[in-house]
Amino acid sequence: MKVYRTLTIVVITIFGISILSTGVIDTAAQDTIAPTLSLVAEYNPGILVDGDYGDWNMANEGYFDIFGYDDGTTTTFQSEYDTLTTVINFAHNNSHLFWFLYIPVDLGHVKAADIHFFGKPGQNDGVHMYAYYNTYMDLAFPDGDEDPSPPMGDEYYGGTNDAFCYLNYTSLYGSFFEGSKPLRSGDSAGKDIFLDYGQAIAVEIAAWINILPEDNGPNFGTMIPEEFRYIRLDIGDNLGDQLDIYGGPMYPGSVEGSEYQAPYIVKPIEIDGEANEAAWNDAMEYQLTLSYLNWSTGIIDTNLVWNITMLVCHDGVNMYFYFDLYDELESPGDWIGLVLGKGVDMLNYSEGTDFVMMGSYGYLDGYIPRGLGEPTADESVGGMNDGQANVTYTSTHRQVEFSKPLNSGDSVGKDWVFTAGDYMYITVVLAQNSEDGPNYFDLKDIDGKPYFVIHPVKLLKEGENPTDEGNGNTFTIGFSATDLLIITASITPIIAIVYLRRKK
Repeated sequence: MKVYRTLTIVVITIFGISILSTGVIDTAAQDTIAPTLSLVAEYNPGILVDGDYGDWNMANEGYFDIFGYDDGTTTTFQSEYDTLTTVINFAHNNSHLFWFLYIPVDLGHVKAADIHFFGKPGQNDGVHMYAYYNTYMDLAFPDGDEDPSPPMGDEYYGGTNDAFCYLNYTSLYGSFFEGSKPLRSGDSAGKDIFLDYGQAIAVEIAAWINILPEDNGPNFGTMIPEEFRYIRLDIGDNLGDQLDIYGGPMYPGSVEGSEYQAPYIVKPIEIDGEANEAAWNDAMEYQLTLSYLNWSTGIIDTNLVWNITMLVCHDGVNMYFYFDLYDELESPGDWIGLVLGKGVDMLNYSEGTDFVMMGSYGYLDGYIPRGLGEPTADESVGGMNDGQANVTYTSTHRQVEFSKPLNSGDSVGKDWVFTAGDYMYITVVLAQNSEDGPNYFDLKDIDGKPYFVIHPVKLLKEGENPTDEGNGNTFTIGFSATDLLIITASITPIIAIVYLRRKK
């Protein structure tokens, strides 16, 4: 029995995302990520939080870069980062930790900054310093990617506002942020730091430059997709205290997979969810093996794979894909997605790259911002939902057939322009019985680290014959039980992994 799902343009709120915060994953199999900068908060009983740097030991200060994002949403990045070098200093007395942060005005007025302490269980602390209005707030940050909420004031969680700050906003040179927190306030509800001599904590910085916090942001921060960057801060002395920060790069890299070919067809194709037209006989067939990624633990399970048959061709106007996969039960959490670009580095293009997803809810044309940021529906930014698709369930198989224009003219939606003879680059993602987005990916293990496999698809010219017989399998990954993809990011909040959540 065949069950048809006609896919039409539907609501575009299907795109969503879970913000990954600094929930750290404890696994002895991984090495701690090295800090970008190590500082020691020396003992200094003479510190006064008054905006005067004269009572600080300048020999202990450090210089730490923060990077500008494309906009105030912190989900995309510029092709070349705007960089500001901050000056940061820490000290302590018997009861309090002190900091002095200076951010220059080189790229605009510095309205506010956050300092975030993390890397110890139960200590996910911070302070929001709103220099423009001379206000501040003790913050508690959410724990782990299971909690996508933003940081909130300690009092929101039933804690107390234990911070004290002196803020100096100036349009001439920069902004000064001097503050203090108890080393051991005991405010577990507010996730406050609890540090003794010789213990360490991780620190990151975020800033609002030329924008106000209530409008957007932050738009500058410590982290970049290519690198997990933080300050290691030791109280009094670096005695080798361990921080719970594990993992690899902020997101998997990309590697070029085997070449596919899309023959030029002249026979018509009807997008009905079945590859029953004569044109499909001329298409190339490839077998894909996608591997399961558990978003909760960051573990790639090599025992869970999904095999997909893919047919591909084009007629000079549209690109055609057909997917067939084993699927016993139709589920609202089933969909297949295709990321399309002009090169193997398409996931890191400054302008983002094209993305489509097809499921029982419909066909949606969108794009992924640089660094695997939050996918955005084309129509939500004034673009078009270009293409069509259809899904059928036949016995124990799901069949997905779709087409997309080679040149839609939708530059707003980040659609690319392809012609016969070009290469289109693709990678396939799959959500199978999932309410939390894609959970199967085309991956390859390189030195124990996962990489997205990006396949070049040559669009053959009319009359040009394929040079192979197809059956171009993807790479098979070889992770051991201890080779984990640990997704560790920052509430700054940079979105580092594609993570689509179906909004209810």
